[in-house]
Amino acid sequence: MKKKILAIGVIIIIIATIIIVGLLNNSKSQEELEIEELQFVINIIRGNGEEYITVDNLNEYLRENGVMATAVKNNRTMVVFDNGNKYEVELDGTITKGGRNLTSMALCSDDYEINVKFLEEATNIITDKPNSPQLSEEMIPIKWNGENWIITTKDDPEWYNYISQTKDVDKTSKWANIMLSDGKYSNITKDGKILVTTENIGTIIKDDELGSMYVWIPRYAYKISYYKDNNLIASSDSRGFVDAKGELINEANNQGTRIGVEDNYMVHPSFLGKGHESIGGGFGDDENGISGFWVAKFEASNKNITNYNEDVELTAQDSILRSIPSSLSGTVEYDMEKLKENVIEKAQGQSTNSTDMHIMKNSELGATIYLAYSSYGRNGNLIDINESYYNIENGSSVTGYGKSDDNYYYMYNQKDFSYRTEKGMLASSTGNIYGIYDLAGGNAEFTMSFKNDNEDIQKLIEGIEPKYYMLYKNNKSDESNVGDIVFETESWYRNGADYVNSYEPIFKMGGRYDVGCAGMFNYSAWNETEVKCGFRTTIILK
Repeated sequence: MKKKILAIGVIIIIIATIIIVGLLNNSKSQEELEIEELQFVINIIRGNGEEYITVDNLNEYLRENGVMATAVKNNRTMVVFDNGNKYEVELDGTITKGGRNLTSMALCSDDYEINVKFLEEATNIITDKPNSPQLSEEMIPIKWNGENWIITTKDDPEWYNYISQTKDVDKTSKWANIMLSDGKYSNITKDGKILVTTENIGTIIKDDELGSMYVWIPRYAYKISYYKDNNLIASSDSRGFVDAKGELINEANNQGTRIGVEDNYMVHPSFLGKGHESIGGGFGDDENGISGFWVAKFEASNKNITNYNEDVELTAQDSILRSIPSSLSGTVEYDMEKLKENVIEKAQGQSTNSTDMHIMKNSELGATIYLAYSSYGRNGNLIDINESYYNIENGSSVTGYGKSDDNYYYMYNQKDFSYRTEKGMLASSTGNIYGIYDLAGGNAEFTMSFKNDNEDIQKLIEGIEPKYYMLYKNNKSDESNVGDIVFETESWYRNGADYVNSYEPIFKMGGRYDVGCAGMFNYSAWNETEVKCGFRTTIILK
């Protein structure tokens, strides 16, 4: 052991000497000097009998000198020098100048942390309290009394409490919930509805009486930290991807997409306003954006179904946008014309004078997932997968269910893992009933996020305002987006990470119930040969 340590020490001294001598040699370019250094290290590795040049054996010799080696796909290792210069090293030792944009996967980290700081109203001023939920006349505040949902008011101090949980504490944060006036109760006069007044505040609402449920995501800034063997190795913040010393290691991922606030936190792009459409913003009156938005608590569904059997019939297409618990998830085919007419336009058609409803895009999903993983959600724990399965129309799932004891169960008369139960609540973004469900498993959810050069996609988005969708570049290595769970959290916990391409141009998120790599950080690409997808809606107040 002492000999090995001594040998490594000698090697480090040799490398340091070569670097110093090389820097004094004005006849060689910086690139030539760096390639020489890499080749020297590769020769040492070969001399020690190593067959392949990997991230592990490169790190053994490079990290001591402040040079970072990170794994990339296809068995290549990206080496990043302190000055930001990048090289890719093949297994056989071939060195290529340049490198792909850094992603979470490239860092080879084994632990992660997402820290969140709330921002005041539509500003970039950090505040201790989340923005109060914005309400339209169609929205009815509701809270959980331990057994049932009850009608409450926006002034109720028990309506919500976004708690920053300390280490090892989970399931205590309470996100704000509302229901729309499409259930039994309404805030506005509607035929067949019970009008909400001061007299029915505190009224218990049964599941089959609930209107579509939504949960508030307040404006925030965030920072992601990556760890290896309990040591901080890098961060994604307003400066870009930086190493533990705060030095930039991936300038390409810092192309105007990061709006910084105090302590190098960056505003999540989904909250940014006009002029930020391409990175996932675009809503609000100006470039500052919005104070928060509402996310459907459950995947969109066909109707409220309480008895699961093979004789259940799906309802008409016009009821597919309901978001209520324990209902059969609404699924859609990969058909651009039907997708636009029956889902995208139908969602936007449910907007009102004060609300803007639309199909969720990657930035909004990212904001939801990041908050869920932060201390205000699961506090570093994963959301359980909804493993429900209902054998109808190539398989569907049921909203608001959790993880079974034996994996991928049928839903016939299955009640043990519903959203109300202790096990079912682990499938929510807060680990309790106040969170958002079906973010992992259930049906994979398509989002308004697409490959940019696909002809069918261009037809799909024709006539739709850019704030309603995101377009991704041809090559993943050219992208610079943040906040969308595609790059900063790539392959966390071995969740699937398949980028869109010309044949599979639509993102689908969360993974299907029967896919082994499903999870809250999962993303993949959707094409016409695959089974149907689910979806989720978002509401922003105008």
